[in-house]
Amino acid sequence: MDNMSLSDIAAVTRGAEDFGGGGSMWFLAIILILLIAGGGAFGAGGDYGRFATAASQQEILFGQQFQNLDNKMDRLGNGIADSTFALNNSIVTEGRGIADKLCDIKATVHAEGEATRGLIQQNKIDSLQAQVNELKTQNMFCGVPKISPYMYNIQPNCGCNCNCGNF
Repeated sequence: MDNMSLSDIAAVTRGAEDFGGGGSMWFLAIILILLIAGGGAFGAGGDYGRFATAASQQEILFGQQFQNLDNKMDRLGNGIADSTFALNNSIVTEGRGIADKLCDIKATVHAEGEATRGLIQQNKIDSLQAQVNELKTQNMFCGVPKISPYMYNIQPNCGCNCNCGNF
């Protein structure tokens, strides 16, 4: 009702004679007072008349500057959140990579330890086999006479623990 034109007022006041004849001015005055005092409360105007205030150009500019600051703060917060998310993903990805590498290193160390253990065992077996072969060779020649290259006689081979008293 704030946008009421003169023709609207004229249309409302034309039928005022029907409501009391000579009191049409009073009727018109009452309607105008209600419209003005109500601030358009009967129509689409709503409560804007009660709460709206005039803002200066400076206040509008300050409001825009604060809005810009709010927008910048929002962008900064979003940037921090995005970078934190990216950093977290990077740490998780790198952590998995490091864990996989550590697992590979552990497997390699274990395999090399098994190979070293196998070599040590094989060396021990070879050493024991050499001793067995030496003892077999000594036993094989036990009791066989030996010819001395410096003397013209045959000497019994007493280099082993056999009974040399048989000769």
